[in-house]
Order: sequence, then structure tokens, then C-alpha cells
Amino acid sequence: MAALILTGTVVILFLADMLTKSYVEKHVKENEERRILKDKVIVRKVYNEGMALSVLGKHPKLVAKISLATGVASSIYFGWLLEKKGRLIEKFAMVFILGGGFSNIYDRLFKKKVTDYISFPCKRWKKFERLTFNLGDFFLFAGAILAIFASVIKCGKNK
Repeated sequence: MAALILTGTVVILFLADMLTKSYVEKHVKENEERRILKDKVIVRKVYNEGMALSVLGKHPKLVAKISLATGVASSIYFGWLLEKKGRLIEKFAMVFILGGGFSNIYDRLFKKKVTDYISFPCKRWKKFERLTFNLGDFFLFAGAILAIFASVIKCGKNK
């Protein structure tokens, strides 16, 4: 039952980002900016053919292949992990990593670019304000933090 709930959560996270991307695609013009939540968040539609921070942006086919391989490997690991007792933090880390990762992989494979739409105002560092993310990116980040946390706990128990 826990495996079904965790897998279902992956699907929910994937759909949350995909539905938000779909809304942005239909209702926000490219490079248009809308400030929301009392100007704390900027919504804009930009495309990224590369990985994080447009790394390998000139090689979208390579990025798609790397992303797909990583997604397959992560899915296999998740399946293996689901069979293990305990390790709840690791399992939730993988839920976030897969939910966010699948959304971006889908974009790379079927749209040839990832749609990003969330930014934050930053008067002090204007370059930071140009960085634009999507929910999938935040899910990936949360999963990475949880994975690090799980690793630290595991290391602490081994001493």
C-alpha cells in the first residue's frame, strides 16, 4: 500500500507541474512578466533547451538522452527502494526527484525544450532575477535536499 501511495504521489507532482506549464503556455506570452503574491514572485514564460542554468543548451538532443537515462536509472532505483523496509526519507526524496524529473524529461522529449515560469525579484542581484524555474525544478531541489539529509542520517548511524 505504501508503494502505491508513493508512486501516486510521483504522478501527482508530475501532473501539478505539467498542468501549471500548460496554463502558462496558454495564458502567458513569451518573456511577459506578471508579478504575483504581493510582488514576491514573477511569472514569465521562457524556454530552456539545456539543463539547469542552460548547461548544454546548444545540445538539446544530448540533454534529452542524458535526462532519459537518468530518469530510467532513477526509476529502477526507486523500484528497488520501494521493496526495502523503512528508508522513508530516501523514498520521499525519490518521489520528489521523479515527480519533478519526469515533467522536465517529458518536455525535453516531446517539446525539445523545458518550459520555465517562476522567478523571484532581486534588486541586489539582477542576474538572479533572470533565473527562471518551474515546479519540477523545485521538486528536484527538494528531493536532493531530502536525499542529502537521508545520507547524513545514515552516516551518523554507522558511526
